[in-house]
Formats: sequence, C-alpha cells, structure tokens
Amino acid sequence: MFLALLGCAGPDLSFSPASLDLGEVDFTGEMPDDGYATASVDLTNVTGPTFVLSLPEYDTDRLCLQGFPVDGDYPVDLGELAEGSTYTFGVGVCWYLPGEEDTEVSTQLVVKTDGNPSNVTLPITFTPIRTK
Repeated sequence: MFLALLGCAGPDLSFSPASLDLGEVDFTGEMPDDGYATASVDLTNVTGPTFVLSLPEYDTDRLCLQGFPVDGDYPVDLGELAEGSTYTFGVGVCWYLPGEEDTEVSTQLVVKTDGNPSNVTLPITFTPIRTK
C-alpha cells in the first residue's frame, strides 16, 4: 500500500529553504547594494513536468530581489524549469513600514506556474531594528 501512495504523489516543486527567517535586521547605516539582509533561495523542480514560471509583483515595501527592479513591469517571465532544474533568487530586505521597527514582520515571495501547483510560496520573516 505504501508504494501505491508514492505512485500518486504530484510534482515536487519547492523552495529551499522552505521558509526564510532572517532574524533581526539592523537598518543602521547606508543600505548595502543587495539589501540589509540577503539570502539565496532555490526553487527546484525535483520531480515533475517542465513548468513555465513567472514572478508577479512582490512585496516591494520590504523586499528587494537581485536582478529585479522595484518599479519594474510585472509579472516577469522567468522561463521554463525542467525536472531536476533549479532557479535561484537573491532575496534581500531593503525597507520596512512605519510602526514595524522592533516587531517581527511576515511577508512572502510568490512564484506562479503554468501547472499544478499554480503558485509556490516562500514565507519570509524578519525583525527590523536600529542600533543606537
């Protein structure tokens, strides 16, 4: 019976890491080119058909993505992701909203696909601080 369940599994399209906790992010001083906190995340098509990916408008109030302008024309076509392939994103924290300092902020990065799943979501958390 276990083998039958494995045979019914759908495509495995996922972010690694599955969520991104950047901890305390110090916004003191001039912002580095890639943001105050940066991380590399992979979207991998482990098993499944080739997906066509697109990036809808993301949380530009808080995030910056390397290679994608804040004021760009969205959605952006990211091309195809074949089985066994990976798309890597450089994710940075560049801003926060008034009232969010010293509070954990939750946001996300969503990638749309032309298949199932139709969306792949990366939860992102950070706490903006300023050292005195």
